[in-house]
Amino acid sequence: MATRKIPKSLKYEQFDKIVYLILGIKDGLENMLDTYRHYFSELEIKDTTQKLEMVKKLIGEELLKVDELHWSYLPKMFDDSQRMSLFKQNARKIFKIEDECKKYSSRIWAGEITKISEFDTTKPFKLLVNAFPDKDILGDKVVDTNIKKVRENKMKHLSTSLITNDFLGLLGGAYYGVVYDVDENNYLASYERDAESGYFKTGSNSISTIEKKVNVGALKIEEDDFIGCNEPAAITKTPDFVEKTCIRKWLIEEDDRYRYNEIVLDRRYSKPKAVFCIIFGSELLSPSYNKAKKIADELNLPVICIDKTLLCKKNKLLKLTFSDMCEIREGLKMNLDYERVKELEDLIFKLDMKNQLDNKISAYMRTFANIKNEPNSSIIKRLHEEIDRKITELKRTRKCTSTMSLDF
Repeated sequence: MATRKIPKSLKYEQFDKIVYLILGIKDGLENMLDTYRHYFSELEIKDTTQKLEMVKKLIGEELLKVDELHWSYLPKMFDDSQRMSLFKQNARKIFKIEDECKKYSSRIWAGEITKISEFDTTKPFKLLVNAFPDKDILGDKVVDTNIKKVRENKMKHLSTSLITNDFLGLLGGAYYGVVYDVDENNYLASYERDAESGYFKTGSNSISTIEKKVNVGALKIEEDDFIGCNEPAAITKTPDFVEKTCIRKWLIEEDDRYRYNEIVLDRRYSKPKAVFCIIFGSELLSPSYNKAKKIADELNLPVICIDKTLLCKKNKLLKLTFSDMCEIREGLKMNLDYERVKELEDLIFKLDMKNQLDNKISAYMRTFANIKNEPNSSIIKRLHEEIDRKITELKRTRKCTSTMSLDF
């Protein structure tokens, strides 16, 4: 029995979503066979190939061209009761095939996600991170709130994002969060954008917004329990498909909808493995690190840090954003005198972020040196000297891993 739920009466927006969902299932199966054949036995390759051909047949030639025909074909199909009846029958069959392929999808995800015990900052990685975008929460409330999210959240779904050495997008522009492993028990579905996931029970007195919006294609986890997604997240989507789509759409085409992705897990079978943090050169100058460290200590988890400035040097598609510059600024505020910070802010906000960043030099050089008409100003030199001095002082009292040179 398939896990998906299709109501007897479909609204057009629900029909539209199912169309893109079954096309996503097809895309995922194709990517499995193209990229991950080494995870399959010969018998399983044959089985998956047959399932893919059946899905294509059930979708039909017209729907396979949906991107070309969307505005003319779908409304006509929706208004044809006989065609819609057949469509719903075929969709249920496709959902059953999708469910049968979960063992393959979860095997791929489990094999591709980097184990914390094997994590190495110098090697490629893939992690699933439940992000903490806490910019609207101040002070110690940040730590308390996020610890509570990990320990006491009663929602059965868990929203994570796939990040890699080539793509670091997290929900809400977050810089830290909790890392989870994935397996057949907790993997539910994937989407290359925000899937807008949520949990609901059928037959309850209070109908949540998520149930009203997505009473279609929801993933059944227990008899009356469903994980719903407002966007068409598919079980068969793979890490390769999600990552490459995000890189192409966000880093190359600059489509803001693909700034981060969503991998939906079943919270009941998911345990935190580490706390993740993006830093910029030195953890001492990255304010999110302090929050991440406090949460890790409280939960007795390791902290793993990724220096985005180093990744930017290796990958020309990765760039420091305006939000990154503000994060660096906050870190500097923690460790520089007020007068220096004021000079710093004036310089940062004059930057043309898109055109003047240079991946060949350090983040701080990009922040302060690439300013029109004054690349070697005395202010910049003085600020760097003070930053370098401050880090040296802090190293004497705290353990610090500084991964980049601040020499001018």
